[in-house]
Amino acid sequence: MSDYPDRPNILLILTDQQRADTVAALGNNRIRTPNLDSLVREGVAFTQAYSPSPVCVPARACLQYSQYPGKTGCLDNIHPTTRGEQDSYADVLSRNGYETIGIGKCHFLPDRQALRGFKRRLTQEEAPKKIEDDDYLQFIQKSPYRNVRDVHGTWREMIYMPQTSPLDEAHHPTQWVGDRTIDFINEQAEEDKPWMAFCSFIHPHPPYAPPVPWDMMYSPDDMEDPHLPDDFQARQPAFQRAGLHEYYFDPPTSNTLWRMVKARYYACVSFVDYQVGRIVNALRDSGQLQNTLIIFSSDHGEMLGDLGLIGKGNMYNASSRVPLIMRWGDGRHAGSQIETPVTLVDIGSTILCAAGLGLPAEFDGIDLAETIGHPERFERRIVFSQVFNPDRGIYMSTDGRFKYIHSAPDASEELYDMREDPLEDINLFRDPQHQEKIQELRDALFDYLESTEQNHVLEYGPRRWRDWPPEVIQKPRTKSNDPCLWWEAREREVN
Repeated sequence: MSDYPDRPNILLILTDQQRADTVAALGNNRIRTPNLDSLVREGVAFTQAYSPSPVCVPARACLQYSQYPGKTGCLDNIHPTTRGEQDSYADVLSRNGYETIGIGKCHFLPDRQALRGFKRRLTQEEAPKKIEDDDYLQFIQKSPYRNVRDVHGTWREMIYMPQTSPLDEAHHPTQWVGDRTIDFINEQAEEDKPWMAFCSFIHPHPPYAPPVPWDMMYSPDDMEDPHLPDDFQARQPAFQRAGLHEYYFDPPTSNTLWRMVKARYYACVSFVDYQVGRIVNALRDSGQLQNTLIIFSSDHGEMLGDLGLIGKGNMYNASSRVPLIMRWGDGRHAGSQIETPVTLVDIGSTILCAAGLGLPAEFDGIDLAETIGHPERFERRIVFSQVFNPDRGIYMSTDGRFKYIHSAPDASEELYDMREDPLEDINLFRDPQHQEKIQELRDALFDYLESTEQNHVLEYGPRRWRDWPPEVIQKPRTKSNDPCLWWEAREREVN
């Protein structure tokens, strides 16, 4: 077993599309997350953690390479990572004696089978093209559920609708990731080598399809209505507003439906929480808990009806903020809550520092442990986020209290004081008393864009945002007759 703390084991647990406000111990009294609550009590919660790009693929590229989107070149789910020649955090660990594994959803594009530094992977992706490319589908093919088409729940027009999984708990994709992680932990208990496991759950990303009996864990009547201020429609970014049509949520949408969606979403979070408990118990039972750094986070959030929106892809807190919890094996800093602004870009950097390997020069992140011991060093820290191509780009910078947002297709700028206005209802952009803060956060964002060779989104003399031609953004419906790719592949193999 490795010699803690010089060479700790590292367990990174990542969910997909989990809001920052879905942990009971951090203030949500309607959700049950006893195992995440334990991590909060025994570790450190970063209460101002942000996604560097609130969409799946770019967020994960940022995490893997500890770099902002301007360096990875990945701005949307359709973009591959273009600057992936440099080392990922997993590359550095693998090269320095760590056994490394990726379990579950990695969402690496363009090569879904890429290792990106891990020595091995156990794959579970949402829409693989071949059964042999996905370890979870191979598992299902040997089960009583081999003829089930939508093993992850029904996509297409049903993707954001509340559902129940067609699989039992033991065969559910969430439990499969938990089981494989436990198997790896138990295997490593017999090895004299430090390890790093990336345990990545697809849930609570839609389809919201928890298994029985978890599907009925929450009643819609116990859920809060979405946050819909009087001007909510005017605040909807154009690209996300178009997504309502794509996913069959054209307004008006009833609050009853939003509460039903939230109930199943919460059930998905609670089922992941159950797996977290099982995994931590496996560490404890195998004698490895004291020697393991646990990090829990998500790639981005979910609007869940707030501002009348579904999904992600904007810079409001519901979409851009994520949970981030760290638990050291020796219990250091237990119960701390840190308000320094941090980002998924920091996770890879923190992992390498915890392993005693230092920070590669090309990494943008910081060691999160430093924010705990020396918060004064980060009093003026600003973190960034961006998503989509320049003409549809949305950009954000925040110092943890104030958040500045620019949406290119809407030609809009916003400033929110998140301490006084946590629901982000009062846009201070035209408030004379906040012009200095606006200039500070906007200049920091401009500096970031220039440093990452994104000058094309700016105009000069004086420096300002580029104006893009007005565009009516339309997104086609997600068609109900689109084929399920893995099912189609299976039919070809059978016939």
